[in-house]
Amino acid sequence: MLFLIYTLGLFLSLCFEFLRMTGRVRIRYPANIRGRGSGMIVFSNHPSLMDPVLVPVALFAPRWFAKPFKVMPWSVADKKNYIDKWYYFFLRLARVVPVRTNSDGERSDFLALRKMFRAVRSGDNLIIYPEGTRTAKTKKRYEIAGGKQLGYFRPGIEFLLRHSSSEFLPVWIEGTEKVMPVGSWFPAFWRSPIAIVIGEPFTNEGDAVPKDPDERRRFLEEKLIDLAEM
Repeated sequence: MLFLIYTLGLFLSLCFEFLRMTGRVRIRYPANIRGRGSGMIVFSNHPSLMDPVLVPVALFAPRWFAKPFKVMPWSVADKKNYIDKWYYFFLRLARVVPVRTNSDGERSDFLALRKMFRAVRSGDNLIIYPEGTRTAKTKKRYEIAGGKQLGYFRPGIEFLLRHSSSEFLPVWIEGTEKVMPVGSWFPAFWRSPIAIVIGEPFTNEGDAVPKDPDERRRFLEEKLIDLAEM
């Protein structure tokens, strides 16, 4: 397993560096994560299937080689994908928290939430996509300037914000919805450049974070909307 993680990390890092050097991927405000270690909760929009690969590589891959099991982040995935034959191998190779959904498609899995808490409390990083699915497949969306969109967040992330003392890091991705749109299985990087905007980290300390769950969810949504409009 360790050999596979090193090999995968090296391959993805080299691919990412090539894309970055050729201008196909651009990271804005990288200083917001530089020098930060562990126990962070990263939350991002989810325009494409390639996001769960791109975001960990962009943020953490260069440090995988020193401490692969410590730096490699946990990601949240729908439990249906966790047992799907197309994703089975890759999701088990990665560090994944599978989450059950109810009959309405809402994520409601407190055992998964407990696992997320344990991960960040032990110093691991966690990446979550609170839209719950790709943006184009969400039922309700915010319309943002420039034709950008963000799906309403599903329940769960506001609970993490209320009860976790970890740093939260907002990340906005754009361009992947053109490189690998819904229905595509392989990325076409010539279609569009990709931008990854890293916001400023924050915690739940102070009066800025609302106490009401719906207001906390809106607070987090606005963090991504602000990045989209930068």
